[in-house]
Amino acid sequence: MKTVQVMLVHSSYKLTADMYTSVLPQLEPEAADALVLRKVAQQGEQADGRQPRGPRAVPGVEDVAAGAKGSRAGDRDRVGRMSGDQFTIGDHALEIEPIRQQGGSRPADSDEPGTYASLQVYANDIGLSLNTIGAYRFTASRWPMDQRRDGVSFKIHQILA
Repeated sequence: MKTVQVMLVHSSYKLTADMYTSVLPQLEPEAADALVLRKVAQQGEQADGRQPRGPRAVPGVEDVAAGAKGSRAGDRDRVGRMSGDQFTIGDHALEIEPIRQQGGSRPADSDEPGTYASLQVYANDIGLSLNTIGAYRFTASRWPMDQRRDGVSFKIHQILA
């Protein structure tokens, strides 16, 4: 989980754990199968010393391969849910601080906190970095709900924004 936190640049371990532990029970069987296959491949031979002869040399490989095809659909669903979560966070950030027109800053005599201050409070509350919140907010602003495409990841929307 710590590796996922670092890779995704989450500000806290708790955020990563809260976000991804809901998918771990579904991934456990697939992860276990992948570890068995990896271990067999690393060993390079069967327990009796014979070299494996393709997929049938490892019991259950056909089942794992068939399961991998099925898991892709599940993974696509997970990416869809994750993309939805990223858009939701971006939409919430837009509610907190709408993106103004160029030059549309607050008046100098305003008592309200600036954009970065209010978004930093939100980022701290949910355990993400300000940069992540800003990226989600920007992408959500460029892709209104009616223009977002199901089946296309948030990352693709972000690149096209």
